[in-house]
Amino acid sequence: MKNHTRIPNKYKKIVRKSKNTTFIYPNKNSYRVVSKDLFHHNFINKFDSMYSTSANETNKKFSESYAISNSEIILFTKSDFEEKKSSRIYKISKNNIIKLR
Repeated sequence: MKNHTRIPNKYKKIVRKSKNTTFIYPNKNSYRVVSKDLFHHNFINKFDSMYSTSANETNKKFSESYAISNSEIILFTKSDFEEKKSSRIYKISKNNIIKLR
């Protein structure tokens, strides 16, 4: 994270302790910290950073066919694709934090 953006000091602890949360930073980039899942963490660490778009259209249910047809690279694991609870999204500025979802 230090190589990509600066987190305002008063929000560093919140960002560090958050799970399943995406933060949009003052530089307009957004990042999501990888969970403690060892397989996922080891895979991501092989790259400097990665990006992903949503697997579903805005305000619509998850559709595996939509996700596959709109992807350039697909990584399949032993677990199946499934719809889960939406992640929280916060926008951080120098002075405040706003919950978007």
